[in-house]
Amino acid sequence: MADDLCGETKEKNTSYLLQLFLLVIIFFLTFMPRVMPSPLLPVIESSMQVSHGQATSIFLFISIGYALSVFLSGFVSSKISHRFTILFSTLFLSLSMGCTIFSCDFNTLRLCMFMMGFSVGFYLPSGIATIVSIVPSRHIGKSIAIHELSPNLAYLGAPLICELLLEKIQWKGIMLMQGTAALFMAFIYLLYGKGGDFKSKSPNITIYKELFKNKTFVVVSILFIFSIAGSMGIFSILPVYLVSETGFSIEKANMVVALSRVPALGVIFIAGWASDRFGVKLIIRVVFLLSGLSIFLIGVAPPSIIVPAIFINTISVVCFFPPAFAILAKIGSKYGGNMAVSLAVPLAILGGSGIIPNILGYVADMS
Repeated sequence: MADDLCGETKEKNTSYLLQLFLLVIIFFLTFMPRVMPSPLLPVIESSMQVSHGQATSIFLFISIGYALSVFLSGFVSSKISHRFTILFSTLFLSLSMGCTIFSCDFNTLRLCMFMMGFSVGFYLPSGIATIVSIVPSRHIGKSIAIHELSPNLAYLGAPLICELLLEKIQWKGIMLMQGTAALFMAFIYLLYGKGGDFKSKSPNITIYKELFKNKTFVVVSILFIFSIAGSMGIFSILPVYLVSETGFSIEKANMVVALSRVPALGVIFIAGWASDRFGVKLIIRVVFLLSGLSIFLIGVAPPSIIVPAIFINTISVVCFFPPAFAILAKIGSKYGGNMAVSLAVPLAILGGSGIIPNILGYVADMS
C-alpha cells in the first residue's frame, strides 16, 4: 500500500526533469576536476619536473580522497539529508580547487588533489538516492542514463577545454575556473533544488553484513572495479601514453581522447533503454567482451588500430554504469537509497582509477 502511494506521488511530481537537469550539471562539475588532470598531465610533468610515475600518483591521491568520502557519505547524509550533502560536496569542491593556485611544489599539489577527491565523493551516493526518490520507478534506468551523461561530457570537455585555454592561461587557472563554477552552481541548487529532503539510515556493521551477503551486490561491486579501470583508469594515462609511446602530439592525443567520447553520449541512452528492455545481465556481458578486446588492442596494436580501439572501448564501457547504478540503487533503497553505492564505489574507485593508473605510470618509467 505504501509503495503504491509512493508511486502515485512520483507520478504527480511534474518537475522531476528540472531537478534531474540540476543534478546532471552538479555531477558534471564534480566529475570534471577528477579527469581534468589527465590532459594537463604532460604540462604538469614539465612544469614541476616529475616522472610519469610521480605524475600519475595524482590520480592515486584523488582516488584515495574520493573513496574515503564516498564511504563516509552515508554518515553525513544520515545527519544532514541528501540535499544538503549535495550542497556540502559542491561548496567543498569550490574551496579545494581554489587552493590549487597555492601549490608551488608537487607535494602540495598532491594534497590539493586529495582534498578535491575528498570533496566530490560525497555527491554521488546522495545524487543517486535523490534521483530514485523523485523519478517514477519505470523511468529510473533512463534517468540514471541521463545522469551518466555528466562523466561522458566531462571526458569530452576536459581535453577540449585544455586545448582552448592552455594558450591563454596556466593550468592552475583552469583549476580555479572549475572551483568558481562549482561555487555558482551551489547557490543555484540552494535556491531551486528540490528532492533529497530525507536522511539515509546511519551506516552500521549490520547493514554492511547484509549487503555482502547479497550475491548480486558482490558481483556488481567486483565488476565496478574492472569497469572503472577500463574507463577512468585508461583515460587517466591515455594522453601520456599516446604522446610518449606512439608519437602523437599533445594536441592530437587530446583531440583523439575527446572525440572518442562523442559517440558515448548517444550510446549511453541506448544502454539505459536496453537495461530496462532486455535486462542488465546481457548488457554487462557484451560490455566486458568489447571493452576487454579493445583495451588489449590499445596496448599491442599499431597506431592505425589504436584509435578505433579507443573509440570501441569508450563506447562499450560507458554502457556498464546505467544498469549497474540502477542495480545498486534498488539494492540500497531500503537503507535510505545510498548505502549500496557508498560501499561499492570506494574500492572500485581506489583500485580502478587510482592504483591501476599509478602502477601503469611506473611501468612506463621502467620500459
